[in-house]
Amino acid sequence: REALFSGDLLTGTRLANDYFGGTPGEGYRIDPYQPAGDLIFAVKGGDRKRTLDLSSGEVRVTAGDTEFRAFAGFADGFIVARISGDVELSLGRAEDEECELKTEGLRLCGVFRGGVSFEVRAKTYPAAEYTTVLVDIAVSANGGTLLPFPADADYDALFARHLPEFRKALGNAEI
Repeated sequence: REALFSGDLLTGTRLANDYFGGTPGEGYRIDPYQPAGDLIFAVKGGDRKRTLDLSSGEVRVTAGDTEFRAFAGFADGFIVARISGDVELSLGRAEDEECELKTEGLRLCGVFRGGVSFEVRAKTYPAAEYTTVLVDIAVSANGGTLLPFPADADYDALFARHLPEFRKALGNAEI
């Protein structure tokens, strides 16, 4: 990380490959860019409409009377979702013979043979008009640890904290 952050991309990339990629010709310890898990929001309803607001990083999906909104929080570190309507929520991961999985409700733990471990968990915060969902991911490759879930979570308040941080980092994106 120090090499990458100091701008020495060649050294940083070589070290990352050495530590996480395995030995050339002997295969890789982990495949690049694998998802830790899939948080599935099964939306019931009519025709679906999906939008992505590049100025805020918020995605919206509507189907009939159901609405799903989400963003990857720049201020609090959680993936945050807001669900109103009839939605089934589950957490899973595609079968992989190189990865041992344990699933318990909205918690998924996995270990790759000879390498990286990870944990994904989600917590729901039901309210009168919608449910807020917080998702956290920790991966041992980057020394990750899970954040403590707060006692209360409100989508609108979390989004308000996220927006200025997002715009500072990525808010100039346009198509």
